[in-house]
Amino acid sequence: MTDNRVIFLSVCDWANVGYGLAESLKAVGVRAVAYAFGRHPFAYPQTDTPAPERDRLMAEIESADLTVFMHSTFPFKSWDDLPKARYGVFHGGSAYREGHQAVNELFNPHVDISLIQTSDLRGLGAKNEHGWILPAINTDLLQPQYREDETAPVVFGHFPSNPTMKGSGIVNAVMARITDHPDFRDKMEYRYSHRQLPWEKSIERMMGADIVIEHMARTVNGRPIFGWGVTAMEAAALGKIVFIRESAAYMEYMAEFGVYPALYEMRDDMELMRWIKKFSARRSGRQDWNQVIRETQRHHREWVTAYHSYAATGRRLKEILL
Repeated sequence: MTDNRVIFLSVCDWANVGYGLAESLKAVGVRAVAYAFGRHPFAYPQTDTPAPERDRLMAEIESADLTVFMHSTFPFKSWDDLPKARYGVFHGGSAYREGHQAVNELFNPHVDISLIQTSDLRGLGAKNEHGWILPAINTDLLQPQYREDETAPVVFGHFPSNPTMKGSGIVNAVMARITDHPDFRDKMEYRYSHRQLPWEKSIERMMGADIVIEHMARTVNGRPIFGWGVTAMEAAALGKIVFIRESAAYMEYMAEFGVYPALYEMRDDMELMRWIKKFSARRSGRQDWNQVIRETQRHHREWVTAYHSYAATGRRLKEILL
């Protein structure tokens, strides 16, 4: 272990991102910890340590190489309450997307570095903006389950945390047209639920699908959506093909990471329908779509492991932070 020490501090660690970043640094030999003041409702089995009592926390912050405030959220009444130390901030989600000016005013005078989760949040005025840090995925815990039964219907799953934000109306309308079609009703199955489950149950639900449709929304609250959520990466780690809505993030990811993300982009509902029909066909001319599904599932898994596993994210973070 090195002597470096990084603290990730959350009020509530949304999507367990802070915990994943701490584990990523630990995977490359950097001492790190994720603290949270509240417990996430998804009940992650492995998650942040409850924040220690105030005096101990202040002492740890003072001795750490860096303390990163997660999710654009400041958990104290005033910066005057904190010791002199090196600070950073992680910006991600609606809090920064919709209120970046106020958030920047709060953090910029005090932090040395800003980490950005999604490409659309870059260039909004964060201080010393560094990196495009996607959530780290525990690929040791999430093991793939590839399609094996070639005679079974191809299972498409759509499990939105928020149906409006994920464009579920588009997905459900497309699926209604296909599942009622006599050429496809026996070849594919659609599983939809927006019920929020504990994380482990949510993972079990995704494991039952061959293909996961993560989102088809183009905008939320009038602002364009760029990229994809943690669910898309978890599904890919499970060996699932993942469909997302087309956005500029796809090309920006290539510029940042040097490869295209192993996700299927859909321009609109008609393209979504075409791909659903292709993957449901099983065989078209000389094309064996069962084989295509298995090969693509493996490619999705390999992409997440190579670029967004704990070790891969840890190497990237270490270079940026320390």
